[in-house]
Amino acid sequence: MKDVIHLMKSLVLAEKPSVACDLARVLGCTNKQKHFIEAPKYIVTWALGHLIDIKMPEDYDPRLISWNYEEILLIRYVILCINKIFLFIIGNQLN
Repeated sequence: MKDVIHLMKSLVLAEKPSVACDLARVLGCTNKQKHFIEAPKYIVTWALGHLIDIKMPEDYDPRLISWNYEEILLIRYVILCINKIFLFIIGNQLN
C-alpha cells in the first residue's frame, strides 16, 4: 500500500483557470492539457465559478431562521456538508 500511495498524484482544484495557471507555475506543472495542467506529483484543474457558496442558516434548516450563539451547531453541520462535497470530488481518497 505504501508503494501505491507513493505513486499517487495530488489534485489541486482552483476556482478559475487563471488561478490554476498560477498554482501550476508555482508547483512546476508544465504539461498543459485542455482541462488540466500536470506535473510528476500534481494535477491542477479548475472550475468555472465559486466552488462553495454560503447559504443563510434557514436554508439548511427552517428552525434556524432565528438563532443565537448557543445554537452554533450550524457551523458543525456546514463543515460536515462541505467535507462530504470534497470527499465526493476526490473520490473518497482521504485517509
